[in-house]
Amino acid sequence: SGVAVQGTLHRLVLTHVFARADLFPVMIFAENALTLAAVPLWLRLSYRIEKHRAIALAALWIAVFSLALPFFARESVIPFVVCMVLRGSSFASILFLSNSLAADVVDLDEVASGQQRTGLYFGVFGMVTKAAIALGVLIATALPAAFGFDPGRESPSESATLGLLGVYGFLPGALMAAGAHFVWRFPLTREVQEGLRARLEARSSS
Repeated sequence: SGVAVQGTLHRLVLTHVFARADLFPVMIFAENALTLAAVPLWLRLSYRIEKHRAIALAALWIAVFSLALPFFARESVIPFVVCMVLRGSSFASILFLSNSLAADVVDLDEVASGQQRTGLYFGVFGMVTKAAIALGVLIATALPAAFGFDPGRESPSESATLGLLGVYGFLPGALMAAGAHFVWRFPLTREVQEGLRARLEARSSS
């Protein structure tokens, strides 16, 4: 996942690009505080435009800010941190709304199969989420090394630094944009979900 790539590289970028590793805990705290505070806003948006489209816009929000990250000058560390904090403001909402979409899929399966398999679906959902995080960590460690970046070297070359920033900004931005395009067409709309719930309630009362 694009977010996992960035999460793995935060400290390295602050250390080797901006020489301000001391800002790492401040940035992480501010990002997490803002993303939790923004959840009600994203939920309100999901009521207006459907959950899946709110997720798509939240992913695009991350993508836009991520694509800007490699362009910050080395002396612009405070604007960089502000950009990172704003970028993360939709992350918790993606997790929250994604779980809600997974519950809709469970309802669809129950209507189609007649079986209640919530545990199975959420088990698979959790496993896929962990696999995506693991893949993100793998990409974040392997690709910068392929560009010649060595965290043990005090002063990486310019090409290695550019490679690190590309993996940190461009790759997650592209992944989140692609994910937004995919989720935008998710077929289980509010109207479909209400129909599924009505069928399940009718079945349970008969």
